[in-house]
Amino acid sequence: MIKRILTLLILMPAIALAVPNDASAAFEKILGSLKSMTANFQQKTFNSKGKLLQQASGTMAVERPKKFRWYTLKPNKQLIVTDGNLLWIYDVDLEQASVRYLKKLQNNTPAMLLSGSASDIEKNYQIELVKQQQTQQIFKLTPKQQQGVFQQLHMAFNNNQLIRMEFKDNLGQFVKLNFSAVKVNPNIAANQFTFKPPAGVDVIGAKKQ
Repeated sequence: MIKRILTLLILMPAIALAVPNDASAAFEKILGSLKSMTANFQQKTFNSKGKLLQQASGTMAVERPKKFRWYTLKPNKQLIVTDGNLLWIYDVDLEQASVRYLKKLQNNTPAMLLSGSASDIEKNYQIELVKQQQTQQIFKLTPKQQQGVFQQLHMAFNNNQLIRMEFKDNLGQFVKLNFSAVKVNPNIAANQFTFKPPAGVDVIGAKKQ
C-alpha cells in the first residue's frame, strides 16, 4: 500500500480570496514562468484519521513539457522518470522496472501538473487562491472531473517558488510534500529524464504497446 501511495503521487474548505478568473491568471503567471525545477523533498503520508503512515525523502526534477524525475531515497529506493514519451518505474531493492507510454496515463497527478502546461491545468481544474500574504500564495486545485488520484490539491509558493504541495487522494489519505534546496529554471542534463535498466533487472511492459 505504501509503495502504491508513492507511485500514485507521480502517476498527482477554504474561502477563496479571489474570483476564479483572477486566481487562474495568477496561477498561470507563476507556473508559466517555471520552465524547469530541481529540489529535495520530504513526504509525509497520513491515513483518514490523521495517523502518520510513512515518511519518505528524495530528490526531484521537472522540465516542461512533460519531463520529470522523482527519486525516492528513503525508506526504499524507487525511481520514477519520464522523457515525455515513456514512463519508467524502477524499484531498486526488488530489481524490477516497469515501462508504459506516458500518453496512456492519467494527467491529473501532482508531478504531471508541474511538468504540464498552465493552459491545460486551467482547462481541467477549478483554481482558487485561498491565501495571499506578503510573498506567499496558496492555490487550491479541484479536478473538474473526479477521475484522477486526488480530490483536491494545495500548492504553496513563496516568491513564486514552490515550497509545499498537499493533497487528499481518493482513498482518503493525506499527503504532504515539503520542498527544499529549490532551484528554478536550472539547466538539467537530458539524461536525467531517461532510463536504461541495469543488467539483471526484470522489466515489465514493452516499449511497443
